[in-house]
Amino acid sequence: MAEENKVTLYGMWASPFVKRVVFALILKGIPYEYVEEDLRNKSSLLLKLNAESLVILEYIDEIWKTGPQLLSQDPYKRSQARFWAGFMQHILESLAIVLETSGEAQEKAIKEVSERVRLLEERLKGYYPDGFPRSFDLKDVGLLEVVIFSHFGCI
Repeated sequence: MAEENKVTLYGMWASPFVKRVVFALILKGIPYEYVEEDLRNKSSLLLKLNAESLVILEYIDEIWKTGPQLLSQDPYKRSQARFWAGFMQHILESLAIVLETSGEAQEKAIKEVSERVRLLEERLKGYYPDGFPRSFDLKDVGLLEVVIFSHFGCI
């Protein structure tokens, strides 16, 4: 039984996607084992288990009720958090294109990132009407904050 409940996280230390899962596990007080992976040469187990970090975060939130809930019980707030977390995911995918391309493709990706960041900044004013908090009570940290922290080095 104990083996069934064992949490093992496979990833690369610098990955913001891994960092968001680590942050959620720590927030919820879930013990875990970390296994470093070479993401350019993924193990067969990682390829078999490969799951999206946003899906993993929702799973963690549904299975473990300890610590703060990452998603609100309110359907509207929950949908907003999911939407903006996914939107940030698209920004990161566009940033990867900026780094991996050159010329016209890179210019197009830079423009896309710029437009998405501008939209994100504008729309999050509704999510954070008093501005993004400079500090949080950990019980108030949710899915969107976990995603933001993992990408901007706040953890």
